[in-house]
Amino acid sequence: MAASGVFERQTEYLLNLLLKDEDDYEMNFRSFEDPVEDTEELESLGRRLRELGDEIDKELLDSFTNDFQQMAAQHAADKAYELFSRTVNQICQERNNEGLSIELNLLKTTASLGLQAVKRTPTLFKEIKAAMGSFINKDLKKDLTASGGYAQVKI
Repeated sequence: MAASGVFERQTEYLLNLLLKDEDDYEMNFRSFEDPVEDTEELESLGRRLRELGDEIDKELLDSFTNDFQQMAAQHAADKAYELFSRTVNQICQERNNEGLSIELNLLKTTASLGLQAVKRTPTLFKEIKAAMGSFINKDLKKDLTASGGYAQVKI
C-alpha cells in the first residue's frame, strides 16, 4: 500500500503532465517539495493518456462545459467534483470499455474529458484540473493502489 500522500502527489504530477500544454502559466510540474515516486512510469502514462485523446461525444462535452461554466460563474466550486464524476460515469456507461477494467476506463475517460474541456474553456483550467484530481483521489485511489499504483497501469 502506498504511503500517506504518495498517491495524491503522483496524481498531481500526472495531471500536470497531462495538462501541461494547456496551462497558460506553465506550471513547473517537476518542482515538488517531496520527491514523487515512479516518475518514469507516470511520464509514460501521461504521454499515453494524451495520445489516446478519445473523442468524447460532442453533445456530452458541450453539456459538460456549459454546466461547468455556469457553475464557475455562480462560484459553486463545491459542485465541480459532482458534475465531473457524473459526466465521467455517464460517458463510461455509454461507450465500449475496449477491454479495460472499470477503473482504467474511468481513468482514461477522466483524462479525455478533462483535456478536451480545458482546451474548450482554458479560463477554467484550475477548476477542471481540481475536479479531475478530486475524482481520481476519491473514486479511483482504492482500486489503483490495490493493483500496485500508477506504475502498474497499462493503457
